[in-house]
Formats: sequence, C-alpha cells, structure tokens
Amino acid sequence: MTRGLPVGLLLAAVICTRDAVADAPPLAKLGATPSFVRLPEGHVAAMPEGAPPSTIGAHEKLPGFVVVPPPLAQRKYLARAEKDAGLAFVFADREHAKRFLASRAVEDDGADTCFVEGERTRAAPRKQSDGEDADDAMAPANSDWPAQGSSQLSLQFRRSEPAGAVRAVHAERLVMEGASLAILQATDAWVDPRTHGVRLIARSRVPLARVFVGPNGLEVYAARDGGGVQVVVRASLHPVDDAAVSEALRPLLRNLAMVLPDGSAITSDCGHLRLVLHPSPEAAQMASLQSNAFLPPLDEDEPDGPAQAFESRESRASRKVQAMRRRPFQLSVSASESSVDAHPVFSVTVGWIGRERPGDS
Repeated sequence: MTRGLPVGLLLAAVICTRDAVADAPPLAKLGATPSFVRLPEGHVAAMPEGAPPSTIGAHEKLPGFVVVPPPLAQRKYLARAEKDAGLAFVFADREHAKRFLASRAVEDDGADTCFVEGERTRAAPRKQSDGEDADDAMAPANSDWPAQGSSQLSLQFRRSEPAGAVRAVHAERLVMEGASLAILQATDAWVDPRTHGVRLIARSRVPLARVFVGPNGLEVYAARDGGGVQVVVRASLHPVDDAAVSEALRPLLRNLAMVLPDGSAITSDCGHLRLVLHPSPEAAQMASLQSNAFLPPLDEDEPDGPAQAFESRESRASRKVQAMRRRPFQLSVSASESSVDAHPVFSVTVGWIGRERPGDS
C-alpha cells in the first residue's frame, strides 16, 4: 500500500448471490465469492421468553460460567457507599476469576469467549389486531441476543429485594476448525448473582465459513439462518509475521466496535463480535466497523549494535508498533432481498475513510 491513495479506495468486496460460481476457489488473501445457499446453516437460540427462576441454588454450576463476588477492596467500598447494592462478576474459567479476585490483570490469552446479558426475559405484549390470537400478540418482534460482548460480565442487584436478581446470560466461544472454518459454540444460562448458582437454558452450535480477510488479518465469518445471516467479525491473533509485534498489537485490535442497522453502537473486547442481519423485500440491513490498518514504516531506524543488544523483546515490539503507519478503514456487511434474486444477497466491503498517519517515531 502506498502513501497518499485517495480516500474511499475500495480494497475488496465479497458478494454472495445465487449466481456465484459453484466451484469457487479457496479463500484468497482478500476474499472469495461463495453463494448465499452455499454458506453453512445454523441458528443461535433466542433469548428466553418466560420469567426467570426466583432463585438458583449455590450448588448448581455450569462449565464456562464462573460467578464470583467483587475483589475485597471493591466489596468494602460498596459496603460503605451503598449497603443495599450487590455485585457479581461472570468469567469463562476459574484462572481468570482467581486473578481478578487477587486484583491482578486478567491476561489476554487469545480466548474468544464473549458474555452478554439478555435485555429482557419476558416477551413484551403488543397491540392485538382484529382476528389475531392472543398468543400471537405476545410474540416478540425480535428475540436475538444483544450483539454487545464482553470477556467478563458484571451483574448488579439489590440485597433488599428477595426476587428479581436472576439474569439470562449468553456465552459464546469461537472455535477454529482449520484455516477457513469455525464453530460458534453458544450456551445460555440463568445466573443468580446472589447465590452464584447457574442453570442451563439452551446450547447452540453454528458452523461458520470464512468469507473475507481484511486489514491486519481481520476476518469475517458467516452462516445462513433462515433468510438471515449470522455474521462474526474476528480480530486476528497474528496480525503480522513478527510474533512479538503481533502480541503488542493484539490488545489494540481485539477491541471491536460496530454500528448496527438500527444506528446503535456496540463493542466487544473478547476478540470477536457477532450480529444478525435480517433483510426483507422492504429494507436491506447493513452494519459497519471502523478501525485502523497498521502498516509497516516506510523507513525504520534500527538502533545501533550495542543499543540493540540490550533491548528487551517487549521494548523492541513496542518500538516497532509505535513506528508503524496507521490508516483508518471501514468494513461494512450488508444483506438485502429483491424480486430478482431467489435468495438474499450478502456482501462485505472495505474502503479507506481517511489519510495515512505516520508512526510516533
């Protein structure tokens, strides 16, 4: 990539239609053109519609859900600030929870486990029209889990309220299956922040195909879900060939943010972000991610021999990251329907949205 390319230069696009070549070649560096019907098919279980349990016993546990109280210092602060406030945290494994309770940093090990709390646990009634059954009027307009994701989840509750603390929590982990396939393993559970008990609601397993590779190894995976598209955007664990520089870049790239079709913004700090596109003949849907492409410096000054000999691996990696050029880009995923196509059209596009900035050194 060269300096001074026009803003808006299109890097690549993937368009999935019924007319794509049946024998499409394996994914190249900048993408492929699979058809919508050739995407693997799967479904993520919806949020539960019924009322949550009043409580869950402390003896009920579920692998992948470790519920702990705040660290001691935070507990003391809460006791002084607001005696009625309760707080619990959910982690994917005991090692991370143990580090958290010891007030030590939870190291990034590349695990792709995301937690999200359900926005509601009962379907909201809507106005019943003439000739419509009451049960149909209770059906939710959209029961997808929120697209927000976090590597740890905090749950607040009131100690004085005997009920209402139990929450619906969704956990998902992206498991890689070779170079271009992945499995989204999702587990939904009731979590009681009072007792730290956890009860299984449902499990989902969705096969995904990689359809795009963008700047810094940013990957897009997809699966068809009825007439919709399950989309997973994943930050690369190895954005550059240099292992030490990749480790330094990874925390910067794992934090993902997107704007959803309804205009709301979502974030994820767990290395991947999942959303669902529901196109209709009346309206297409599009979501966009903005980030920075980290590019090698045009001219890199290496320290002289003696200085280089005493430079640590971490210092060298930090210096190289600071010297890298940065250029903002936007990745957009969209899905639409029309009377011309037999199936929805799914597309991924990437383009520059700003000029290149030099490194800090």
